[in-house]
Amino acid sequence: MHNYADQIDWDDYRIALEIARQGSFLKAADYLNIHHTTVARRLERLEKNLSTQLFYRHSRGVELTLAGEEMLAVLAVIHEDLSRLGARMQGYDARLTGSIKITTLETFHDLFVPFMWEFQTLYPEIHFDIILEARSLNLGQGEADIAFRGNPNAGQDEDLIPIKLTDIYMALYGSPDYFERHPAIERLDDLAAQHFVIVKEPPASFGWERWLHQQITAPQIGLTLNSPAGTLAAVKAGFGLGFIFCSQAAADPNLRLAWPAQDDWTS
Repeated sequence: MHNYADQIDWDDYRIALEIARQGSFLKAADYLNIHHTTVARRLERLEKNLSTQLFYRHSRGVELTLAGEEMLAVLAVIHEDLSRLGARMQGYDARLTGSIKITTLETFHDLFVPFMWEFQTLYPEIHFDIILEARSLNLGQGEADIAFRGNPNAGQDEDLIPIKLTDIYMALYGSPDYFERHPAIERLDDLAAQHFVIVKEPPASFGWERWLHQQITAPQIGLTLNSPAGTLAAVKAGFGLGFIFCSQAAADPNLRLAWPAQDDWTS
């Protein structure tokens, strides 16, 4: 197939677009700040290369042919895309300053703080304003710019743009001291002989925590928290088994796996 794009000067298309918009060679030449004979010559070359007539010439100016109307529709889109591209390209070299307001759960905070620090070393004039709470803030009304959440249904709000960062795996862990006082878990029935650190009212997205509530009885609860943020410290202190991020536990020698991650516990 003949590839016209490789043989035609794109500036000829730009001139043709302006002729269509202005309605005459003279007005297009004035807008482009070139001589009207140049406009006529470039259009003639374009029509010759395309083997079709784009405009009807008459005393009042020009009028698009059917081929010209199709050309105009395509060129108008290209022109708009190039305008947006130019604006985005200029933004790459702009100096980043100001505040970025981020809302997240306390438990997620430690996971992304190192990346925030790395970002701020690249752009030292950026300030982070962190809001640690489970309540869903309204991004559309400016309560926050970015929300880090573990909710798989977050993308259902048409006013938000969801971007998946990673999968988060949860598992039950305990301290070495705890396992000196309690037997290892080999099957689910063994949970009955254990004590646990639980979150009193876990968020709806914390399926692992809700699962645990269904497995245990009140005498098995060693410590109750109103926020999952305190689970790590309580588990390491020996109060009981609790859910910890697998990535976080893998780097901590003071934690031992009690029950592995399940598919239903992934955010």
